[in-house]
Amino acid sequence: MPTPSNRLVLKLSAFGDIVFALPAMLALAKHHHTHLHAITTPPYVALLAQLGIFAQVHAHRRFPMYRLDRALALRRLFRGVNPAVTYDLQASNRTRMYWRLFGRPVWNGSIDGCTYPHPENKLMQRRMSPVIRDLQLIAAAGVPVDLQASPVAELRHRLALPPITTTEKRKWIFAPYASSAAKRWPLPRFFDLAERLLQSGEDVTVLGGKDDVWESTPGAGAGQLRNLVGKTSLEELPAEIAGHTHFVGNDTGISHLCWMMGLRGAVLFGRSDWPGLQEFPAWAHCVAVNPPDAAALADGGMASISRDAVVNALEHL
Repeated sequence: MPTPSNRLVLKLSAFGDIVFALPAMLALAKHHHTHLHAITTPPYVALLAQLGIFAQVHAHRRFPMYRLDRALALRRLFRGVNPAVTYDLQASNRTRMYWRLFGRPVWNGSIDGCTYPHPENKLMQRRMSPVIRDLQLIAAAGVPVDLQASPVAELRHRLALPPITTTEKRKWIFAPYASSAAKRWPLPRFFDLAERLLQSGEDVTVLGGKDDVWESTPGAGAGQLRNLVGKTSLEELPAEIAGHTHFVGNDTGISHLCWMMGLRGAVLFGRSDWPGLQEFPAWAHCVAVNPPDAAALADGGMASISRDAVVNALEHL
């Protein structure tokens, strides 16, 4: 039987977690060159395929484990890829079950007893940047990584986008939406900040999902506001973000894609966010803005973050 030459990356969701894993995926592509496959959930298939590093990106829909037919179909998919190593960047209870379903193959993940486990325990992993966590994980399997190297140029090259440039006029991305109220800075604060930037002659583009709504109508200003909320697909986001220089957003995938692509900006965090998310890699031009210590917890403390606090944080970039 021939020696397997394929390698498999497991990364199912969510959007922000997909973004955090991009540097590890680029490192895997540099190390393996070809025969790299990925399994992800349907919303992210086109985005990962855009990178041009995978021989094939396979779509996977989650299923309850009592669905034997779905479990067997997934096992057939795995056996068809026949990877020499599986890089489990999802590292969840679900992928732990998959490891068992597949017969405990050669596995790089956060599973006790797998071939190449993460060098840190779960608690320590939650305290570190997810970007660094994933790079440390694949390093445990012998993949060369540089924890200090910026992936921005390589990522933009892979996505056929121009390199990051500095311009006299700042162009902003706003990402004012998130998965829960405890992670959202109040929209009127975003409206207020947009007014300020537009009056200063700077441009603002607002991005969000199909169910989000941007209701502000800015006053006259020398800058331009573009409302693309619900009008941009996941695979179109990199090209839209690429022409901008700065961003402000909640803890959401769009915000993290902005700094991953080299934009300067701030991510606003509520008290419900786990600490490692605020540990940005050294190369990221990004700051975390948190609620004051005395903030109420009802909304994650987000309403207690003032516009001036955000403006002051941005001035240090």
